[in-house]
Amino acid sequence: MFLISACFHSKQLENKHTCSYKTFNEETYNVGDKIIMPEIRLGTRPASIMQSHLNDSLLIVADFLKKHQELVVEIRSHTDFRCTDSLNLILAQRRANKYRDFLLKKSINPNRITAIGIGEAEPFIIDDCTKDLYLNPFEPGDTLSEKFIKGLKRSKDRETAHKINRRSEIVIIGK
Repeated sequence: MFLISACFHSKQLENKHTCSYKTFNEETYNVGDKIIMPEIRLGTRPASIMQSHLNDSLLIVADFLKKHQELVVEIRSHTDFRCTDSLNLILAQRRANKYRDFLLKKSINPNRITAIGIGEAEPFIIDDCTKDLYLNPFEPGDTLSEKFIKGLKRSKDRETAHKINRRSEIVIIGK
């Protein structure tokens, strides 16, 4: 598993490219900003999550939402493409709902959180900030689509692409 949210930067890089994701440590957030949620270890059964790890990882999100009371967010859960589209949507929605339920138990106003299962519909796009996070052969601009992943020669690279695609993110939808 990868803990990727702590490594993203929203500042411009030397080559003048910006990053697609912000971190939980930014000073300001705008509608449309995205933050990759901390690593949450998923079990082998659909939507099963190791409870203690869920608590540790989602406490970061709960603290963020408590600090930024003005933000309204969507939790978007993504999958890889290896199951059917319909099963991936169900799995993604269950995960997003579970994360939302956890945050509600931490006294986050339910009007501030929507849970959406995206499934495999939005493959991850590598940018300058994510290029070196995974020790991978991917380049900025690579879209980790089914066609792209199936075209990778090494099974290790295909598995890395699948892991990157399986993510949940916070999207700022209102202030």
